[in-house]
Amino acid sequence: MKEKTTVVQGLAWAAWIAFIISLFLPIERHTLPLEVSRFCSGGAVYCGYQNALFFVLAPLFLLLNLIQAIQTAIFYPEMLGAALNIVLTMAIYSFLGLGQLLIVLAPLWPIKIKRLARRRLHFWMVVLSALSVIAYGLFPDIRMGFDLLRGYYLWALSFLLLLSASGWMLFARGFENENNPVKSDS
Repeated sequence: MKEKTTVVQGLAWAAWIAFIISLFLPIERHTLPLEVSRFCSGGAVYCGYQNALFFVLAPLFLLLNLIQAIQTAIFYPEMLGAALNIVLTMAIYSFLGLGQLLIVLAPLWPIKIKRLARRRLHFWMVVLSALSVIAYGLFPDIRMGFDLLRGYYLWALSFLLLLSASGWMLFARGFENENNPVKSDS
């Protein structure tokens, strides 16, 4: 059991280190011309820490955009599709924010999560976060006119390492719990 915990901790630390390094690398470049974008000029580059802060605050933006979508449905029903697209994008950003918090706490959780139900919950939260990172990279509509840079790929690698650690913790440790432990050969 000790070597399995060591592997999980090693993967969790690798995910954490890759994430910390990606915070200081450029993640994306804004490519829309100034006439189209009100927020920044074309060619602006954003680092990982800027994206991380935005994604952690995304649940607040999701709530605000959900309220705006309800108002749009009442007063401007013809614009409801665009409002729901923004709500969906903010929901994906919220899962990215959840993933940011999971990675920050990654070195601690292999030791702390003992119960099977908690390991399963953690695994599925990491799966949702990893799928959100992949969706962010694959679908340009979610990125809203940004080109991906090298920091994104290290950031995505950190989520895949976290997913590997979480999967190893769930499946390699077995499905034992306090009431029905699995007997080992040693």
